[in-house]
Amino acid sequence: MLQQIAEALKVPVEAIENFTEEGANTYFNSFHDNSGPSAFQYNNSAPTDKYEEMVEKIEGLYKELLKEKQARIELLERLLAEKK
Repeated sequence: MLQQIAEALKVPVEAIENFTEEGANTYFNSFHDNSGPSAFQYNNSAPTDKYEEMVEKIEGLYKELLKEKQARIELLERLLAEKK
């Protein structure tokens, strides 16, 4: 059974028989060719220009909402004044 596991993992049987966690950690921590998980690099798909564009759009929409809100307040104040 050990032979089948070794074949499936494509490692020698001795590697499984002599396996230790410390040995495995040493093995995996010895990669320095940027092929391991530490080589993960963040791909920034939204450059600064696009970010600034989005912020400007959001600011514009927010200003429009504030203008609308102010217009509603003024309308309500006028209607209240007319009722009195």
